[in-house]
Amino acid sequence: MHITYFTIEDIGSGLFRNQVINKLNAILAVDSEVTFEILILNSPLKYNKHQKILKEYRSTLSTRIKIKYYPVLPPLRYALSSVLQSSLILKWLELFCRLFVRVKGDIIHCRSYWPTIIASKVHNTPILFDLRSLYPAENVAAGKLEFNSREYKFWLKQEAYCINTASVNSAVSEAMVYYINTIKPSSVTHLNPIIVNTDEIYFDVEERINIRIKLGWEENIILVYSGSLGVSGLNREALSNILTLFSNLSDNFRFLFLSSDSKHSIEELLITAKIPQDHFFITESKPKELYKWLSASDIGFHALPLQLDADTRLGTKVVEYWVSGLPVIINKNVGAAANLVSKYGIGLVVDELSNSYEGLFDEIKLLLTKNRKEISDIGNSMFDSKIIARKYVDSYRECLKNNKK
Repeated sequence: MHITYFTIEDIGSGLFRNQVINKLNAILAVDSEVTFEILILNSPLKYNKHQKILKEYRSTLSTRIKIKYYPVLPPLRYALSSVLQSSLILKWLELFCRLFVRVKGDIIHCRSYWPTIIASKVHNTPILFDLRSLYPAENVAAGKLEFNSREYKFWLKQEAYCINTASVNSAVSEAMVYYINTIKPSSVTHLNPIIVNTDEIYFDVEERINIRIKLGWEENIILVYSGSLGVSGLNREALSNILTLFSNLSDNFRFLFLSSDSKHSIEELLITAKIPQDHFFITESKPKELYKWLSASDIGFHALPLQLDADTRLGTKVVEYWVSGLPVIINKNVGAAANLVSKYGIGLVVDELSNSYEGLFDEIKLLLTKNRKEISDIGNSMFDSKIIARKYVDSYRECLKNNKK
């Protein structure tokens, strides 16, 4: 079974490595009959930077994975500003792919909306539509689309088109499955959550001790945040509110930020929340060293603003916290994660805007008594890349069986 994996994800991003390359490697490990070609459309402005990355991937990836890279993607920063802009970019990419791209896959696995629309117009091949997030709702929250505007309705129409065109739809949360089924009740929709490479993320007690000693935080409660502050800084206000809540609860908290965002922007966030400078540490963790920093921490946290798709929100960072054995503190707007916290007791959902702190610190202290191995086992059972890989193979087989082309 030969799969064309079609994406516009920047090949230099951590997301491409963690959620594309790691996923495909995991699928190869569970099914010896699967091979891949990765079809990548990226910005020409990053062509020179990407050459080194491409060379590295091509020299290290399995021979069962081939990469086709085309630097033809126009800047998408203003692509949603008008229906005309969106339509022109879609037409350009469709024309390019029609003229210059040859797809050999039995199935086209499309990551998100743009690839799905293009592939459906150009190729007579069954499609797996891998939503990852709800693109129209996500961009309302990011300020790139206005709710109920002409542009927003255009992308809702594209969303419905993708869902109806695909042979199989893939969702990352139960709430997303429900959403897809409201659009098309007869849809074949599979739950394929965010993956974590459990060979790279796990709890290591020696690294925990070493880093805590190095930071001078042996006796403190370390709260960790991993990843960016969101598209266009989307999460800043919600994070500022939850950090202020922590600051008001205890002077014993220490804050570890693992992010490639500018150090200055994170410092501004922490200062706004009145976190003393000797109470936080900011670093950009290499992917293969993330487990060390998570091992050193006591609790992972995340907060999102209220969004149209809040119920579907899970977050790679939250999943990685659990796999490393960390309980989490989140707000209700990380909706899919909040449901799992309620189901498994692996964290705490807080109202970051509340002025009532009674009993909250005691609840946080209870999180510290949680068994990290038990949390890790729960996380692994849901998000281990090897488990999710088998789910994707099932989705591929269903895709061929349910071929609409």
